[in-house]
Amino acid sequence: MERIRKHEDRGKGNSTLGEDPLESSVLTKKVWDEVYNIFKMHFSTEMPFLHPPTFRNRMRQASYPRDISTDLQESRVLLLAVLTLTARFHPELVSSHSQANNPIDVSEYYATALKTALGPTGSSPSIDCVQARLMLGLYEWGQTRCLSAWVSVGIAIRLAQSMKLAYEDDDDNPTFKHSASQKQDANVRERAIEKEVRRRTLWSCFIMDRMLSAGKYRQIMISVNQLKVLLPCSDDQFLFVHDVRTSFLDKLAQPNENVDDGDLGFYIRLNEIFGRLSQWSCAGGRRIETMPPWNNDSQFFQLRQELDNFYQSLPPNLTFTEANLSAHIEMRKAAIYSSIHALYLLCLIILHREYIPFIPLGCKKPRGPLDEPIFSENEYRIPNGFWGESAKTIFKSAIDIVVIFRTCQENNALPESPRTGFALWQAAFVCLYAVHFPHMDVGGYLHLGSNQNNDDYRIRYYADLAVRLLEGILPRLKMVKGYLETLGKMHEYFSNVKTEYQQRSRQIWPTGGGLEEYKTFEKELKEFGSLHDTDKNAPSDGSDTVDQAASRASTNDIGQGSIKGDAIKVIEAVPPPIHGATVNSTSNLLYAQSQSYLNPGQQQHLPVNAFVPQHILPMAPPNTQGELQPRPQEESMVRQDGINTNADYDDMAQEDFGQYDGLPHSVNNQTCAYNFNLWNVDGMVGNEQTEFY
Repeated sequence: MERIRKHEDRGKGNSTLGEDPLESSVLTKKVWDEVYNIFKMHFSTEMPFLHPPTFRNRMRQASYPRDISTDLQESRVLLLAVLTLTARFHPELVSSHSQANNPIDVSEYYATALKTALGPTGSSPSIDCVQARLMLGLYEWGQTRCLSAWVSVGIAIRLAQSMKLAYEDDDDNPTFKHSASQKQDANVRERAIEKEVRRRTLWSCFIMDRMLSAGKYRQIMISVNQLKVLLPCSDDQFLFVHDVRTSFLDKLAQPNENVDDGDLGFYIRLNEIFGRLSQWSCAGGRRIETMPPWNNDSQFFQLRQELDNFYQSLPPNLTFTEANLSAHIEMRKAAIYSSIHALYLLCLIILHREYIPFIPLGCKKPRGPLDEPIFSENEYRIPNGFWGESAKTIFKSAIDIVVIFRTCQENNALPESPRTGFALWQAAFVCLYAVHFPHMDVGGYLHLGSNQNNDDYRIRYYADLAVRLLEGILPRLKMVKGYLETLGKMHEYFSNVKTEYQQRSRQIWPTGGGLEEYKTFEKELKEFGSLHDTDKNAPSDGSDTVDQAASRASTNDIGQGSIKGDAIKVIEAVPPPIHGATVNSTSNLLYAQSQSYLNPGQQQHLPVNAFVPQHILPMAPPNTQGELQPRPQEESMVRQDGINTNADYDDMAQEDFGQYDGLPHSVNNQTCAYNFNLWNVDGMVGNEQTEFY
């Protein structure tokens, strides 16, 4: 058996050169059990193919000390792939392989061994090989080696297609057809497990395909109309190996059909919508539409309708409620529940953001795009309240993403996958946008409104909390570093725009909503990752910097010089100040001016509570009718940081609030808890009342 030589590197610590990674004495049965629990918590949604009893048997065979006669060759790539994804979350494994105590070092160690074990691309395909390449791709994507991940997942998909996994339930596919006598065979259970594993492996390929294809010029590899494979059964049915009937992706089950689509099936359906939505958005979104968004024939309308239909199809236990979130955390199923709703909310943000101005200094409230194509009230019959409701959807969705992941994090149930980071990044940007342009938040989700004459702690709280959640996962997910850097640059850019606006006498300003400036940021705001390997050297001590030229559109020139626009003319003035809105502080944590996030090896995270679902902290609902006050200790905390709630809008962009970052520097269960319930607020979408969204 070929031994995997551990490459010498500054991050490696206690392992000896030349040792087989799977023969390490640290990999005891206890550690393997913990590794598997980590896998289920963080990656079981994208990688749902491990059958628990079957995989635990493989782990037992690999546990130290093990029988010297046991041959791990058959399980090698699968075990190394699981360790690649999970080792960075295990303190004992981190300390065993990294003198710098850098979580990423240990995962890089196993990733290197995995690449060697996988061998040539053209090797004989197997389920383990497909699964291992998928896991390697998921890991490398989060570490900003996106081109390598793109190739690895592409190979996995081609291998899966060569094994006819996409035709698993095609009547013409003889792979697992059994005669009546075979059904009595003692191996029928193993055959049933293998069949469901093959299905789930294909759907993992599908999920990764749609996730990695969320960018311009990225073609999908799996066509829905060619799939002849049923959706996965529920996890319980998979565990107990029950033979149940599920649906096909392109055919919704009828009410009278006896099917048992699991939670994963809903996530897969949503990924299919997300894939088409991403293609529309990255191709130009509203700029490629020929119809207004309220027209039934517009892609916007059709995508929104599909998202509405999806949410309406969720069973009661999967809808977004506080009780459901608590129950899923209690059952250790927070990963799939939070993933479904975070992806749904992400879709709403991507969809509706197309029609809100990037620089909304030319309007008092949402009134559609300020750059072509625009929809003048003189030319179009715009449905009453359409633009306002669209804007409300954006801000409400951003808050809900933060609330979901904050609740999971506090209960040690936050899935730290690349998609979690992407959803949090999108939510953080929306919150930052609201901090700078609070008049666009007409629903009052991030502020009380200009008519409320009191301190509003929410205007900064959600943005700062989103950033803190991102910082918490950065030590294990390098992709987050780029998000934090971009948030800092976006804050600087928006601040510069408003400074120039005030220097231009407010009443005279270029028409438009900053479309040309938006195009500079569009790639990084819309695309999930970039097809470049920005992290070419696997190990890191945290001192490296992201290759911005390779990974994202350059933002070095943003905020410099004048703002582009059409002919100067008199336009609407920006509304009066929203109290506590705009801050320009170079030391503010909210805007990532702190350099602490630049070191992935440094442990940074919000304090976590014990795994007690009843400690879920309900958040404050929007309240435009009455006052929304923080608890006494929160109010005093906000006041002592020097918030000037009586500052005029013109002065706010120039003002420095010192160290205020929207949250106390010692966050705890008491100072973050609120006596309000976000989930019991009915929201209006168009003229129809929906339960939450």
